[in-house]
Amino acid sequence: MAKITWLGDDEFRDGEPGPSFTTCFGGIKFPKGKPVEVTDPDFINRARKNQFFEVEGPDEFVSLHPEPKRRGGPERRKADGSAGV
Repeated sequence: MAKITWLGDDEFRDGEPGPSFTTCFGGIKFPKGKPVEVTDPDFINRARKNQFFEVEGPDEFVSLHPEPKRRGGPERRKADGSAGV
């Protein structure tokens, strides 16, 4: 489990204040500046990569949906060194 805090925007546009919360990551509501406990490792990893979120918790979470492995071996090349089929 991790605590995710939405840092928000201080200014929206034309000097108006930014929103007090955002709803994202599958409908989770994040009030500006207040940590929300999240258990989904995919959401936690995405938030960690987003500049508007701060994540407190272990450095890495194991995804329930890992990226698919690439099929096949190394790229094949023709005898002359150019890319093959």
